[in-house]
Order: sequence, then structure tokens, then C-alpha cells
Amino acid sequence: MKILVTYQSKTGFTKKYAEWICNQLDGQLKELNKITNSDILDYNLVIHGGWIMGGMIKGLNKVKNLNPKNLIIFG
Repeated sequence: MKILVTYQSKTGFTKKYAEWICNQLDGQLKELNKITNSDILDYNLVIHGGWIMGGMIKGLNKVKNLNPKNLIIFG
């Protein structure tokens, strides 16, 4: 299974968590602003992490609009 871990980080903590997840799952790590729709299609699972503000996870709508096959989120 090909796994892509994406993140949007303001202070660096979310990036660090994304790196840990990526290392444990042997996935590919990419910052959200460097992702395209064709990138998403290459992966069976996308895990996205973003900082939480006002009850929303930063970048989640962008990831959803890219239509990943399977999506897991963390904040």
C-alpha cells in the first residue's frame, strides 16, 4: 500500500508529528502546498495533519477537494 502523509504546519509541531507517522508507516511525506491532484492519485491512503483553529483543521478542505481514495486526518 502506498501512503502519502501531508501536513500544514504553523509552528513546526504538526510537521514533526507528520514525520513520525510517515517514518512508522514507511510512507512519503509532502507539505500540503506542494501537492497536486496527480500526486494524490498515486497513493492508496492519504494521511493529512494540520493545526486546529476555530474547530477546523487547516488544509483539510484542500485535501478533500483533491479526492483521495482513502483519507485519515489528525490535528
